[in-house]
Amino acid sequence: MTFFCLPKNKDLEKWDGPRCGLTNAVKYFKADEAFPINQFNKKFQEIVDKKLQKTKKFPIIYTNTFIKVDVTDSTLPEEQQVVDSFNYSATAKTMSIGNTDPGTSDQIATLSGHLRKIVLKVSKDRWPTESSPYSRNPDVIKSIIPLINNFRLIKSSYEIDLLKKVGDITGEAFIETFKGTKPGLNESHLEAIFEFNVKYRKAQFLSYIPVVASGKNSLFMHYVDNNCNLKDGDLILMDAGAELNHYVSDVTRTWPVNGKFSKPQREVYQLLLDIQKRCINMCTVKSGKSLNQIHQRFLDILAHDLSKLFGRHLSWMETNDICPHHIGHYMGMDVHDTEDVSRSLPLKEGMVITIGE
Repeated sequence: MTFFCLPKNKDLEKWDGPRCGLTNAVKYFKADEAFPINQFNKKFQEIVDKKLQKTKKFPIIYTNTFIKVDVTDSTLPEEQQVVDSFNYSATAKTMSIGNTDPGTSDQIATLSGHLRKIVLKVSKDRWPTESSPYSRNPDVIKSIIPLINNFRLIKSSYEIDLLKKVGDITGEAFIETFKGTKPGLNESHLEAIFEFNVKYRKAQFLSYIPVVASGKNSLFMHYVDNNCNLKDGDLILMDAGAELNHYVSDVTRTWPVNGKFSKPQREVYQLLLDIQKRCINMCTVKSGKSLNQIHQRFLDILAHDLSKLFGRHLSWMETNDICPHHIGHYMGMDVHDTEDVSRSLPLKEGMVITIGE
């Protein structure tokens, strides 16, 4: 493994803190070799050139960043040698490479800049011909993201233990937030209680900006103003999570501001809780179900149970209006982990998912 990182710099480390440096990259990350990040383009060019010396076929390159390919013809004058250019990115081959120029600096702010200005020079006789008459871009530089997502989809036992731990921290923080809720406080106070309890339990961050929505604010799925006063008789909907060692949680809970549900609030709350439990029970390898199938079953049950509660038939359109978001998603290092992986896959051992409403 070749490792690229910021080199040691005594002056900058006085301000920004210690860096790993090249020697420690080999020592602690078990790299075979390590180079300064500003040499990435040079070393990348050397690797491709070395490969082309051994084989006539251009290698497949997998990346999660931008690469500009300059196709060159050495028989032409130097200023005319670039005869064609191709811009590749992790998601779209035709995306612009951008114009960040890190220059010779090694400041942290330019770290991504070095990876956004990768230029690969390839001789015209070594660059593959077009794979399709309708496309100028040969399909030789591909996104590595789908491959990484397939690895990340199935968690190891260590990852699962870490996700359980961050889930426990989140649950405990929610309980303390329940206890601290009372009319007259502000939504921001509950956010502060939650964040304090998450970090007090040694989680490093919140996993996203929390939704702390009281009363009518809870009708907006991604309400994050969190600045209204709590009113007696209203409900609080809180969507929040924690991050521990790069693994995250995602939890949504609803409770009464004054600590006691009204009769209609309790009826709807209990109905949704029962449906959620039924959906959680579907989340087994034995069931053979996918998240999409569980979501469809959820909508069917929700329409049936709400029709019974309201005393009239609810159409699929009405039900979808009530709950327009998906019931679940994969979890891990991101809240919506491995987002490119289809939710139509049957659930397998090692997958970690969330079920919410």
